[in-house]
Amino acid sequence: LSCVFTVVFFMAEDDREIFRLWKIRQNAFQMCRDRGFLVTSYELDQNFEDFVRQYGDRPSEGKPARSDLSFLVSHEEDATENLFVYFADERKVGIKTIKNVCLRLQSENMNRAIMIVQEPMTAIARHSVADLSPKYKLEQFLEAELMVNIIRHELVPRHVIMSSKEKDELLDRYKIKEHQLPRIQSTDPVARYYGVVRGQLYLFSFYFKGSQFYGKEKCKGRIYVVTGANSGIGKEIVRELNYRGAVVYMACRSLEKGYSAIDDLVKLGCSADRLHILQLDQSSFESVKAFVDKLNSLTNKLDGIVLNAGVMYVPRYQLTKDGHEYIWQVNYLSTVLLCESLIPLLEKCRDEGRVVIISSNAHLWINDLNIHSIDRRNYWSSVKAYGRSKLAQVMYTVARSAMLRREGYLVTINACHPGVVNTPLFRQVPILGNSTFQSVIAPFAWYFLKNAKDGAQTPLYCLLSKELGSVSGKYFCEMKQAEVNPLVENSEARQALFEYSLDACNLVKDEKAVLRFQMNSTGLLILTQRSSTLKIGIEFLLLKACQHVKDTLFISVHENLVRQLTTENICNFVQHTYNASCSLDKSLDVRLMVDSLKRIGDCKRKLNPETCLLLDCDLNQLGDFFTSKERLHLPMQMVMLHFDKQLADMSGLPTQMTTFCSMEKFSKAPQTLPTYKHIVLGGTFDRLHDGHKFLLTIALLLTKRQLTCGITCGSMLTKLIQPVKERCKIVEQFLTDVDPSVCLDIVPIEDSFGPSIDDASMDCIVGSEETASGILRVNEKRKNKNLPELAAYAVSLLQVTQKNGGVNKLSSSEARKQLLGSTLRPFEKLKSKSESKPFIIGLTGGIASGKSKIAEYLNHWGACVIDCDKIGHQSYSPNTAVYEKLVNTFGKRIVNQCTGEIDRGCLGKIVFSNPAALKELNEIVWPEILSLVKFQVDSMKERKKIVVIEAAVLIQAGWQKFVDEVWASFIPVDEAVKRLVERNKLTEEDARRRLNAQLSNDEIIKNSHVVFCSLWHYNCTKMQALDHLLQKHGVICGNASICDHSAHSTSLCFAYSFVDPCVKNRYTRIDAWKEHSTAAYAETCYSKLYPLSSLGFAD
Repeated sequence: LSCVFTVVFFMAEDDREIFRLWKIRQNAFQMCRDRGFLVTSYELDQNFEDFVRQYGDRPSEGKPARSDLSFLVSHEEDATENLFVYFADERKVGIKTIKNVCLRLQSENMNRAIMIVQEPMTAIARHSVADLSPKYKLEQFLEAELMVNIIRHELVPRHVIMSSKEKDELLDRYKIKEHQLPRIQSTDPVARYYGVVRGQLYLFSFYFKGSQFYGKEKCKGRIYVVTGANSGIGKEIVRELNYRGAVVYMACRSLEKGYSAIDDLVKLGCSADRLHILQLDQSSFESVKAFVDKLNSLTNKLDGIVLNAGVMYVPRYQLTKDGHEYIWQVNYLSTVLLCESLIPLLEKCRDEGRVVIISSNAHLWINDLNIHSIDRRNYWSSVKAYGRSKLAQVMYTVARSAMLRREGYLVTINACHPGVVNTPLFRQVPILGNSTFQSVIAPFAWYFLKNAKDGAQTPLYCLLSKELGSVSGKYFCEMKQAEVNPLVENSEARQALFEYSLDACNLVKDEKAVLRFQMNSTGLLILTQRSSTLKIGIEFLLLKACQHVKDTLFISVHENLVRQLTTENICNFVQHTYNASCSLDKSLDVRLMVDSLKRIGDCKRKLNPETCLLLDCDLNQLGDFFTSKERLHLPMQMVMLHFDKQLADMSGLPTQMTTFCSMEKFSKAPQTLPTYKHIVLGGTFDRLHDGHKFLLTIALLLTKRQLTCGITCGSMLTKLIQPVKERCKIVEQFLTDVDPSVCLDIVPIEDSFGPSIDDASMDCIVGSEETASGILRVNEKRKNKNLPELAAYAVSLLQVTQKNGGVNKLSSSEARKQLLGSTLRPFEKLKSKSESKPFIIGLTGGIASGKSKIAEYLNHWGACVIDCDKIGHQSYSPNTAVYEKLVNTFGKRIVNQCTGEIDRGCLGKIVFSNPAALKELNEIVWPEILSLVKFQVDSMKERKKIVVIEAAVLIQAGWQKFVDEVWASFIPVDEAVKRLVERNKLTEEDARRRLNAQLSNDEIIKNSHVVFCSLWHYNCTKMQALDHLLQKHGVICGNASICDHSAHSTSLCFAYSFVDPCVKNRYTRIDAWKEHSTAAYAETCYSKLYPLSSLGFAD
């Protein structure tokens, strides 16, 4: 036991030690890179697994020895300047080790080294290092000091090493002498990290002064506009841009103050010929438009805009001549007008144009923003006016950024908080602007408040930093993204504010953009008209609601209307509603509020400020349905969808009246709806669709107090079905949403009966027509147990009209079949890569699952397919390192005596019957296969847009981290056994052994983005693969991608053709394939251009 414990202890120590050595070596490489030495990306980014593979994982046995980790680097600017980094093996370094290092330096003709030691040197060794200093510079670091990269720690301010030239420029710019700068000790950890010598200068940020922007981006040839540029933050931004070589247009309300500011800037070293003054008074739209016209006459492009001008306080309520509250127009409306007017100039710059709106953290204190009352005296507050304008700036930033991206503009827009800055902005605040108060707080303000230069740092970062790239629609503070007011997250409020802003500024609306932005997440449709409950009425209203609501639409029936409806009317209306919903070509979740039909709930229950209210009545009829108090609290987003039969006829909706309800007991229903104390029903309820909602709604209408719903689970389910807990949660949420008055019991069941055959309190069962026989069996079992029979109601399945004119019944099994070839889980970039790299699909699946056939289709359509099975054979061909390892591990019995190659059949029998042997084989072969695959992918960068890696072990080997999307093919186990017996001539026992050695179908599907099942005809899988390529990624033809990579594109543009290169010369483009089944339409169009046989559709 003592021996065993000792071995285990050393293994744990070894694991910790090897990780420490890897971390220390990586930080040593990074330190050399930061000092300006050449370090390769492989060395800098080497992961832990590669480190262990290269050096070993038993430090206690000298694998690796520390000295093996030593390395030599050369300086980027001077190749003759070398640095030797030495890892000492000795725990306590003495004179002997130092002597060996010096001999190495002498032999390599070097004079600098870094010694990384485990413990501090002996006193004699330290003295010897000091004695050697004139000839050799030896630096010492403890291993513990390099466990953390100190300059990248969040508590350490940013440091920047400066060259002599940069130091002189900085001292000259700020008119200070070098001896005035604070001195830093040579023992300072950051100074040691950088290897700073005496007299070298580096900068760091002070805590109270905030983050400092030290980016070296040059602005020569660039043109910027800065508003409020004659003082404070604006003036400092102009100064910095001018230093960097930019041309700056300074927008100032007073020309006199503007010219005075230029004089000040010239004295500080700015170039006067790159500074231009333009007058701008943001309290006047006329002045803003004159400014824009003048600017357009002076330049045809802009690289950036800093919208800085604003006012913090006015002593009393006042309106501008444009009729808007003064602070609101100056801070917000004129900012919007300027931004919208100058975007065309920003589009014409070489890179992405940038807009920076200088906002404030004051927006965090605001909890209301009523755009309809913003200009009214009774809404105005001297305290809140500034914060409201700043909140609106941030909301506009987020809203406009999203629209610019959707419209394809290469313009970014961000807002930022400059900090608490001691600027002239405070001059109108009664106390803060008092001269006596200013003189009293001056010493404290110098230390605790930012000056204008410090306040300009975050705006400069947003305007110039290369780190931001294409980041847009964000709010920054201290050069970091910061939290925003919760109101900013309200998309409906942002949309309403944007539309109001366009109207207030008299700007022409881009209807396409506004339409895209108008989509609300949630909507409440309140029905008040009898015609709305008819089939044609509800279809028309749902069609119009789709233009305003994108996620969930609640439908409530006003109590005045419910009184007019009979039982038959209500039941037919429920089915009309869900039948119309499933016929919509939209992913809109429609939910009919049952409590409103039972007249026990408030029809406005789901109404809140974030909800879009839709009504089927005219505006002048609101008083009939809402009290005056209720009308005051209606949301800003309100849409009137008054039903008109003539409009419905024009929309192409069918006008015939059809009764869908096939429930016998409803055909002659009484005026009052029959109700029961306890209703029971069951089903899979997989991916809740409108058929499920119809069934559940009928059950809720019939129940008076309690409803039990059984959710089937266990062996009854197929591979693609949702987990039972998730289905239970979804069903419970739906039932609670539509009728919170009912007591719910949602239970998983293992058989077809569940609690329905044991609970004596149940008095009614609801099911579909297809489960009518099951309902009868329930009553038989209850009768055998002396329980009362249940009243039974069978509901017909909803019918969905297909695009080809056919009619299908809505069911979960059909929905699961539609999942094949579609994206099961959200697409994510699993690795960062440049645009030049190909899109990589990892294709996997079990034995005989049909993945090779899918690979064949993809190869036929122009993708590069890498077969890892074939690469695996190459990896252990004779005279390779893997070959030798396999022979040494499994013996010469695996070698074919005739050919000298590995006998795969023999090797397979060994590993598939022994999990340990299989694991050994994988550890030997998998790394080599991945290395060869990466090499092939790199060679395809310029030639292919999509590369497919076909690998049965993709998931087991962890290669999914290397690909962008995982495709998987699966079939049931029994079908796989049958195929293996027929194709590979295996016994059933051997076939099952092979299948048991691979991942289960459940595990494969769990780790895949797209799945296929090859149980059907080849063409089914082929069309599914093609459809996914066209809709999600684009098909490759030769060297050209023929489809936009947008995941939500509805318009497909094809370039060239699928296979034959000669077609490329004759048919170069087919445009605008819209609103069709992509794969079917592709086949139809190509049949007109070229025979299907030549395009690979012959089968």
